[in-house]
Amino acid sequence: MCEIIDKRLKDFAENTFQLEENEGEDKVISLAEAIRKNVKPGMMLHISPFGSAATREVIRQFWGTKPEFILIAPPILGMDMIQCGLVKKTIGGTGAKGGRKGQGRGKPGTLEHDVPNEIWSLGGISQRLFAGAMGSGFLPTKSMMGTTIAEDNKEDFKVIDDPFGSGKKIGVIKALNPDLSIIHGYAADRYGNTILCQGDSIVDEYSALASKHEVVVTVEKLVSTEYIREHSPLLVKIPGYRVASVSVMPLGAHPTYFPPWRDLKEFPGYFEDEEMVEEHRKALYEPETLNAWIKNWILDCPTNEDYLRKVGTARIRAIKDEARVDLDEFRLPMILDKVSTSMEFNDREMMIVAGSRIIREAVLNRDRKVILCGVGPGALVAFLAYYRFKNEGRHISLMVGNGVFDFSPRPGEPNLTSYPNWDTVKMRQNYFWSYNLIINGENQKSMAIIGAGQIDKYGNMNSGIENGKIVVAGPGGAADAYQACETLAVMNQSKTRFLDRVSYITSYGAKVRTLVSSLGVYEKLGDDAEFSLTGVLPNARFKTMDEKISNIKENCGWELKISPRVVEITPPNYEELMILRILDPDGIYRGQ
Repeated sequence: MCEIIDKRLKDFAENTFQLEENEGEDKVISLAEAIRKNVKPGMMLHISPFGSAATREVIRQFWGTKPEFILIAPPILGMDMIQCGLVKKTIGGTGAKGGRKGQGRGKPGTLEHDVPNEIWSLGGISQRLFAGAMGSGFLPTKSMMGTTIAEDNKEDFKVIDDPFGSGKKIGVIKALNPDLSIIHGYAADRYGNTILCQGDSIVDEYSALASKHEVVVTVEKLVSTEYIREHSPLLVKIPGYRVASVSVMPLGAHPTYFPPWRDLKEFPGYFEDEEMVEEHRKALYEPETLNAWIKNWILDCPTNEDYLRKVGTARIRAIKDEARVDLDEFRLPMILDKVSTSMEFNDREMMIVAGSRIIREAVLNRDRKVILCGVGPGALVAFLAYYRFKNEGRHISLMVGNGVFDFSPRPGEPNLTSYPNWDTVKMRQNYFWSYNLIINGENQKSMAIIGAGQIDKYGNMNSGIENGKIVVAGPGGAADAYQACETLAVMNQSKTRFLDRVSYITSYGAKVRTLVSSLGVYEKLGDDAEFSLTGVLPNARFKTMDEKISNIKENCGWELKISPRVVEITPPNYEELMILRILDPDGIYRGQ
């Protein structure tokens, strides 16, 4: 090796190959400028479910105009855009989502500017955006087959013969390419390499790559390129070349939540501002009230800084404290103080216990290994099964449709969006991964737990759609989840919910073989397409089996078939009741 290196060559090499703290064009601008430069009337927009600050800025700038946006999978403030007359159509709206406490948050009535909504499942929207990013024009799918969603979207959803000769039918879904995607993430460097929230976005990364124009990015923090190299190259989901601008928006997802990262202490996250979300939900029912809400929280707050000042430091501190995941051991004594050790039980507790036993039977006898948790009681059904197996030294993997995979439910946290639950995960992915690669994969040994607003005697379910409009929660992932290797329906029973035929199908019933209600257990026997009552839940109000069956008939909207070998389900044991009550000490889903 030559001992003397030409100084000019040395300086040239060091200057040329030295890694810079920040690389690429500086794209950091204000959010107002980013929206003004990039958002144009008539655009099809996808705004991240965490993009609250960006949504407010779009409303400010287009207030009083008629831009006729098409809005894909509207964010939490999407209804405000509709009320302001900015939207002519939505694609994939799923209604208002529930909060941590499990309150019912139904979709409100007609607003002043009600618009048509093209209904899709969460998996369906993710697949359409994925196909858009691929540039393939369409994508094969198993989701939504046999549902009213597929029938209503015949221009964009087809069922064809397998072109490779298996003899099976396959769905194909048309690609979706937004004109512009507006995404909120944890952090980005100045060039736009962006770290996204994993686990609860409707595949923002696919939307970003499918977007016809370069993406508008907002982030909680600006970091250096060097930071990304050292700490998080695997977490970057949007490459900088696809980004038009970067705007720093602390608490940019407020009033919705933003999950913390345990391994990146710079991103502690924050919880949903339940007070504001509830105030907003109530406002959605009256146009005048909503107009006043929009004026107070959006139009009278010219910038995000003004908005946060109005929110106040006390509320901000509270939602940050709620997001902490290091308080588990201190909370357990308070939780146990609420737990009754009485062996008396209510209908919902018995329903959850009965459902967990069916999971147990499926795991032991049919080798199910992955359980997709339902919402509400359906989550507790899976949680209870998980801990009963854990106490026996066995393991099943629990998952949520948004990509939260293999977690251990924590005491006092019955909700699927609980941060302490999320903090125990082994993987974080997204809707596309969950529904298409795990749940719909024939070799994945999966089981789905589904609830709905209504179910019929064939197992078809309706997640809250009437006359083509979402009135409760919309299809969510129900139109994807039923394609699991095995599907269990769990829901409270009444004559208005157990119908002879549902008017709108969000989950096709052919693969729903078992139903557990608050009164009984139903199964499809042999080749019968209809449910038969096979089990009666214990009920202290009725003494004999005949009385219990008569009560079930009175609360069923179809002519009930009864198995010749109907049995009474064994009451819960101590282990089952105590696990259940520790998981849900306030009786949010199990009742009181």
